[in-house]
Amino acid sequence: MDSLYPKLRAGFQAQWAPDGKVLHLYNRKTRQAFRLSRTCGQVLCSLDGQTWPGENTGLSAKRVYQYLRLFAIHGLLEEAGPRVTDNGGTFLWNFPCPQLRTGRHIPVLCLYNHLVEWLWLPLLVATLAVCSLPDIQLPQLDLGPIETTIWLFLCNIPGLILHELAHAAAANALGVPVSSFGFGFQCFLPCFFTMIPLLPFSSHRTCRAVYRAGPLSNLCFGCALLILCLKVPIFRLEPVFLASIGNLILAIVNLLPLEGFDGHGIMRSFPVLERALCKSRVYRSAWERFFATVLGVLLRSAIRVGLFAFILYEALYVLSMLLEVFS
Repeated sequence: MDSLYPKLRAGFQAQWAPDGKVLHLYNRKTRQAFRLSRTCGQVLCSLDGQTWPGENTGLSAKRVYQYLRLFAIHGLLEEAGPRVTDNGGTFLWNFPCPQLRTGRHIPVLCLYNHLVEWLWLPLLVATLAVCSLPDIQLPQLDLGPIETTIWLFLCNIPGLILHELAHAAAANALGVPVSSFGFGFQCFLPCFFTMIPLLPFSSHRTCRAVYRAGPLSNLCFGCALLILCLKVPIFRLEPVFLASIGNLILAIVNLLPLEGFDGHGIMRSFPVLERALCKSRVYRSAWERFFATVLGVLLRSAIRVGLFAFILYEALYVLSMLLEVFS
């Protein structure tokens, strides 16, 4: 997930009434007109896209979030897009979601969110119980290293989609507008993302529920597939086993308290924990930059080593085939 500071949509002209109690907002292109109260207008005028909204208005964070939610529902905010970095190999495509932008509850998404919240613990306990049985037989992996890597990537695509859908479902169930979905490549690695621009301005409880929904969905999906793979003979297939392992790994990795992972958002949703780890704004920035740098170096090193190993493996394989043919 990603977010930006909200900004007033281009084309709107704001003008205060002579008494300063009413703000008139008008868009000549779409012919939309709004009449806002004084406090609502102050929050709207603070949306410059670079600073925290309502910072100098003296309003509570809850009140500011309520106004931001109304702005998003009525289409007054600029469409949020993913932050494209200067790193090579980054290509992102963004697809807006008009139905989720209104913040209205969608029954299917609310049901999905409730299932994830209710089933993750029973499925985890059931998986541990099934794995502890003495007559469990794991499926034999007859694939090579390249085939295993390809199948593991392909089997993880549904898990990535369910992960982002769980974020959107949790936000929709809590009334937080969802701007868009997207996918692309980050450092040449495929990725999916969900844009929820107003999430940082909501309550800590809402942030915690939205951030944890993604890893819990992967945990549910991985545990369910692993139980089927171990107990139902028709599902004892290599793709099913790889999908279950991949989703469990995805759930564990996303719970790491590092910037860019859901665990970082969950950690910051606990004010006491955040103050204990990051006592000042400067220290927090240094803390995040340190872990982001370390993680970036590790990922880039892993990509380079993986590409080198893949090229070396393919070269040796082709060389052995040529030697076999000529011999």
